Amino acid sequence: MELTTNTAQTLITKSNNNIYLTSSKERNISKTNFQGTRFLSRIPFAKGTECLLQLMKRIFIAINLSPNMKEKLRQYQQEIAGLFPEEISQAIFKWVKPENLHITLLFVGEVKDENLLDIIERTKKAAEDISPFQLNLGEVCYDNKKAPRLVWLKLAKNEQLSQIAENLGNFDFSPHITLARIRTWQWKYINPEEQPEININIEEEILVSSLDIMESVLKRSGPEYIALQKILLK
Repeated sequence: MELTTNTAQTLITKSNNNIYLTSSKERNISKTNFQGTRFLSRIPFAKGTECLLQLMKRIFIAINLSPNMKEKLRQYQQEIAGLFPEEISQAIFKWVKPENLHITLLFVGEVKDENLLDIIERTKKAAEDISPFQLNLGEVCYDNKKAPRLVWLKLAKNEQLSQIAENLGNFDFSPHITLARIRTWQWKYINPEEQPEININIEEEILVSSLDIMESVLKRSGPEYIALQKILLK
């Protein structure tokens, strides 16, 4: 399949983790030769000019859950959804995919590839004096009863977990697992008496034996999380 550009545009191509921008005008480009390329219009590069950009990764540090625990939480998601009429549940909640369920220790943000090693080393240092530990799950509830944005699973206070978060520089750490995000513009149209309470306690515990450096890739279908580096607790 051929793509034809009839106006001055800039072609973005990826090579060795770098992005090259090259001006293109009235040029035929084979889609099969440039998989994943995209165009930016109205960028003032002269024809043939190249500009090198560094790829950025959206990084966070997390504790991933076992497949068995993710399946249990999926069942709780279904139970919560059943508290609402189906059409309301579908309109209000955006459920986290079971494969994406995790505990976020720190959201780092956009990071250059060259700085990833530093993130890994800092995370290793933050966990160097922490041995594997058991973490108790707790209450499923809204994050805010008056104006909720999330349905989350609160975690019991845990000294080792709090210490890791503090070592990472997260001093406002609120340990939880996000089960769903609430479309607030839809929620406000529900009468308060029709807003069901969520009172579920999960008496389960998980073994925390590692941390993961994660990349979040934003897609139309929702974020995809990729584990870049596992750091074992000793």
